[in-house]
Amino acid sequence: MRCAIPVILVAVVLCAGCAMHPPAQPTALPRVGSSDYDVLWNATLNTVQKHFDLFVQRKDEGYIQSTYKRGDPLPGGALAVDAQTRYDKEEDLLQVTRRQLTARVQEQSPGLYVVYLEVIRERQGYSPPEPRLAPDADIYQDTRRSSREAADRAAKVTWFRLGRDGFLEQKLLERIAADVRARGVFVEPPPAPVEEAPQEESSPSPAPDAGGEWTPVK
Repeated sequence: MRCAIPVILVAVVLCAGCAMHPPAQPTALPRVGSSDYDVLWNATLNTVQKHFDLFVQRKDEGYIQSTYKRGDPLPGGALAVDAQTRYDKEEDLLQVTRRQLTARVQEQSPGLYVVYLEVIRERQGYSPPEPRLAPDADIYQDTRRSSREAADRAAKVTWFRLGRDGFLEQKLLERIAADVRARGVFVEPPPAPVEEAPQEESSPSPAPDAGGEWTPVK
């Protein structure tokens, strides 16, 4: 009976997750602006670094990109902690997911600088394996060679884009705004709509996972 309890709990969570639908993303994100570029850049950098390891930070270009922050619910993995909604939390609990942030601090008009954030979520999947034997394959070929070829044709790990995490973007922008306000140089531009999340598709890996070998570019 004790062994059955965890199985029942997992089944309940899975059924609850299947019944839920992704929440609608925020229709408008906070716009954070400042008359002081250095203050806005430092507030953005400090806020982002509390959530992500940085892969690129170039102040002269106003550009920041993080490594992929991966959440792994399997034993020995690190659970994702950035989900802002129940749906995202359950998805992070049941699947291997990762997030990557891109931030830009740009001059919108003379003397007015604005920060833009984009957090992309992806989940781990597998590309379908190729057939193990071609129609004209020799079944008596060298065993070691066929084993290597079978491994090459096995399913490979890939990542599928889930879209933007507008709720995390909203939280980070609110924290940046609070930091800039505390310094007395906050300027609020008009709100901008959130772009529609792209359809799920496989995505390349321009930056390494957090914890891997990488050299930040400054």
